[in-house]
Amino acid sequence: MKRSFAILALTFVVAELEAATATNTAARLAVSPAAVRLTAASLATVASTGRLRNDRVLVPITFNKVPLHEMQVMVKEAGNFKVATNAVERSGEATNLVLQRNALYFLKEKSPIPGAAKLSTNKNYFPGVAIVTISDTQVLSAQLFLRLSKNAMRWNAGANAYTNSLTIGIDGPDTPALKSKLLPHTVLLTDAQMEMDSSRVVVTNFGTTGSHEVGLWLPRSRSEASVTAVSDFGERTVTVPVERLGVVGMIELILPIPFLFAAAIGGAIGGILRASQKKFKRWPWQICEGILVATVIVAALSAGFQLGSLTGSMVGKAVGVFAVAAICGYTGAALLDRLAKQVTNPGETREGARRRSGEGS
Repeated sequence: MKRSFAILALTFVVAELEAATATNTAARLAVSPAAVRLTAASLATVASTGRLRNDRVLVPITFNKVPLHEMQVMVKEAGNFKVATNAVERSGEATNLVLQRNALYFLKEKSPIPGAAKLSTNKNYFPGVAIVTISDTQVLSAQLFLRLSKNAMRWNAGANAYTNSLTIGIDGPDTPALKSKLLPHTVLLTDAQMEMDSSRVVVTNFGTTGSHEVGLWLPRSRSEASVTAVSDFGERTVTVPVERLGVVGMIELILPIPFLFAAAIGGAIGGILRASQKKFKRWPWQICEGILVATVIVAALSAGFQLGSLTGSMVGKAVGVFAVAAICGYTGAALLDRLAKQVTNPGETREGARRRSGEGS
């Protein structure tokens, strides 16, 4: 009985300790939300408080994956950067940043991270950290993030391209002191292997309200595309995956599904009219021929070919696709012969063909 009571008491104590730890963590989050969020960064974690020494603030810092000799501390004064000498102090196992009060610092790598980070709908933080010491007891930090609206570039039949959007923003405590030092913040997008709405983004506020969204467009099929983002936080190359198309997606690369249905129905109706007029006994074949001819001709017009007076502008809407498909289905395979001759002999005119046929006779 005593043993059971001891085990029960020990369980209660452990539970109380875990609750106390959770409370302390919540209190630390309330002091500086950015400080805890930055633990996911590959560079370092900056504490939310420091201590004063000779008009300098000593801020504890924990390095994550990047060693100290591969990092540098930059201070921004009057819009210009300079290396902050003697800004890192080692004391036994502890490491501190030695910073001036009310100055904007950036802790970042001396050279960009090799390789490219793959973006997703989760926030992908830049390795650099912005730091401002408000006083000897309050340190503010912020970090730049990139995030996709969708996990991969998806095929958009209306735009005839793979599309996605890239959100760029800054996470940090929404305080006037940090805003005045850091915002507005400019991010440049360079070396893009895709088309973008803009190559220059200006972040004007923290969090979601201040983030900026850039449209991405990829007109050709690729496994992934990349872009390099450059700002005061550093430089980083990121990749945007491209969604693999299924059967429906592959069909839409050729012709959007609504247009495909319109072509099939129009071609079938044209084939029926042709079979009823000529009283063909094999009318099912005429219908199949009408559908096939209509689909090929509509696809060719959509790709930019011109067949007589038929042009791509006529198949820009479903009703136009239906009308052209019905005509193609009624005419039959003769249209394919004309299209084939036009493709193989693009320079030959009607008059030239007429003369050549006259000489042959």
